[in-house]
Amino acid sequence: MLFIALVISACNTSIAPIKLTGETMGTTYNITAINGHVDQSDLKHRIDLALGRIDDQMSTWRHDSEISRFNGDRTGSWFMVSDEFLRVLDAARSVNQQTGGAFDITVGGLVNLWGFGASERRSEKPGTDSIKEKLAHVGHGKFEIDTDRIAIRKIDPETEIDVSGIAKGYAVDAVAEILLQSGFEDFIVEIGGEIRSAGRRPDGTPWRVAIERPDSGNRSIQMIIALDNASIATSGDYRDYFEIGEKRYSHIIDPATGGPPENAVASVSVVATEAMAADALATGLMVMGTEKALGLAAANLLAVMIIERSGDDYRILQSDGFEALRRASQAN
Repeated sequence: MLFIALVISACNTSIAPIKLTGETMGTTYNITAINGHVDQSDLKHRIDLALGRIDDQMSTWRHDSEISRFNGDRTGSWFMVSDEFLRVLDAARSVNQQTGGAFDITVGGLVNLWGFGASERRSEKPGTDSIKEKLAHVGHGKFEIDTDRIAIRKIDPETEIDVSGIAKGYAVDAVAEILLQSGFEDFIVEIGGEIRSAGRRPDGTPWRVAIERPDSGNRSIQMIIALDNASIATSGDYRDYFEIGEKRYSHIIDPATGGPPENAVASVSVVATEAMAADALATGLMVMGTEKALGLAAANLLAVMIIERSGDDYRILQSDGFEALRRASQAN
């Protein structure tokens, strides 16, 4: 959905990297791996199987997926899920607590109401009463996770969950794990703009990625940073949205209000060890707004860059952790 371009400069031609591409989760993936000694077609097959499995579990666009079947259940009974899906749900619960509820996967009903889910797209704001009705079923206390049973159940039978703000990050981590288990030490994985790197490029320098300027029209680069065995995710309001007059309504939903965030934040980029954490935090910090987001970043030593709209221009704000990464990138 959001785009972070891979920037890979000229490589040592004596080392031919493996490059794999494909489609998954309604978007594309791109993988570059160095120094592996595996069959390329077998590697791609294993990666595609893993990504297909994750899509089977977590896609709200598939009526037969685990998440869709859970959303359709109204019994309140324990619902058995896969280990991977439970891991994502447990991580989402952790980020929900970390962000004071700003990241909340129980906004599924609101995502559909606003036309950003598997339901029909819309170009107008939902009615106040409809928003209030869906908002009544939002909150992490509306469903329960049992890690021993490997199961979940609804406390509120009308609650619907949506893991689109964390699932792509998990998928990136899952592919990275396959590469590590296959003996690769140097690689970069990108799925729908979420990225994880390991090791170095063939020339010995860090992998470099470009963070996009949050313009809805022409695509351009805001900043290039080097990734040192790290992940990066960006969330923003400039790709999936609709406008009424001069007001923009993005796909990100604030669980406190039931609608898109009412702040000046255009995009948030987070660098973390795992892509799943970076993905969820980027969404949660978008909802929190600049001041609270930077406060959370400072308290938790997070590497965060926020791009705010300021009239016809943008204002860039960075946590100390991200500023250190930017300086290191300039030195490499």
